[in-house]
Amino acid sequence: MSVPADKQPEPAPRSEADLRAPVTQATQALLLEAMEKTADGIGIYDPNDRIIYANRSCAEFFGMSPDQILGQSFAASIRHAYTTGKGVNVETDDIDAWLAMAFQKRRRQRYRSFQTDTRDGRWVQLTEQMTDGDYLFMFFTDITEQKRIEAKLQRLSAKLRFQADTDDLTGINNRRNFLRLAHKAQQRCRHAGKDCTLLLMDLDFFKRINDAYGHQMGDRVLVNISSALSAELRPYDVLGRLGGEEFAALIPEAGLERAHEVAERLRRAVEATVHSNEWPDLRVTLSVGIAFNAGAKRELDALISQADQALYKAKHEGRNRCKIGGASPE
Repeated sequence: MSVPADKQPEPAPRSEADLRAPVTQATQALLLEAMEKTADGIGIYDPNDRIIYANRSCAEFFGMSPDQILGQSFAASIRHAYTTGKGVNVETDDIDAWLAMAFQKRRRQRYRSFQTDTRDGRWVQLTEQMTDGDYLFMFFTDITEQKRIEAKLQRLSAKLRFQADTDDLTGINNRRNFLRLAHKAQQRCRHAGKDCTLLLMDLDFFKRINDAYGHQMGDRVLVNISSALSAELRPYDVLGRLGGEEFAALIPEAGLERAHEVAERLRRAVEATVHSNEWPDLRVTLSVGIAFNAGAKRELDALISQADQALYKAKHEGRNRCKIGGASPE
């Protein structure tokens, strides 16, 4: 009489001895063949840090053959790679100091994994595993293609960030990025108890240039003006094109007098810019509204509003001038 499947007795659990049954010679031979043929590097160091097994990939990692590397210490194999310029890339002018630093990490952990490169331009992910008997197993695999893809993605990401933050025409900060950077610069001034100043700038009668000379020349003028403004500012001043012919600059750590001097310098630089050898008389002027922020305590929106009112006054009073919102330059 048969016993239903759900009534069958559970098989007896296998003992630890069963699970660790001796590996047959045939299996050992297959494992050794796999280790020899794999493109990954495999090496074994004894407790004295001398290599007792290395497949071809591992030996070539140190610029040697499997026969040459057997019995070599880790230090000796590194010195060989360093002096021959083959295998692992050891970047140093002092090999003794490099080895001293390496031994501060080597065999200090049961397991560690890191990346390194080779003289022929490859990258590998290298893993070290310690055993209870103080043997060290070393494994590495080629990750060159992975690194190439990562680098490509990083370049693409940087390009996209640049495009997102930069005005397409002039190459300076666009409105969004200017506001972001200006806010950060103002916050730094606030934390340091420093003043800062916002300049709002507008090219005078710019529409006449587009009408008289064409939009291509108008674009060239905007590019030239951006270069002229950039050349007069410090590396940590924040310059941006807000749109059309309107620009802005956040001047950190600048009091009212200093800010007025900067605004005048920018105005003169724009007025002196030559835009075309064909039309040397084509000149552009700049009106500037200045908003001073003592201690950087006021918010950016309030500064922009004040500078905009000052800019309106500059244009109303004849253009090509700088006006300070809510105060006088004295």
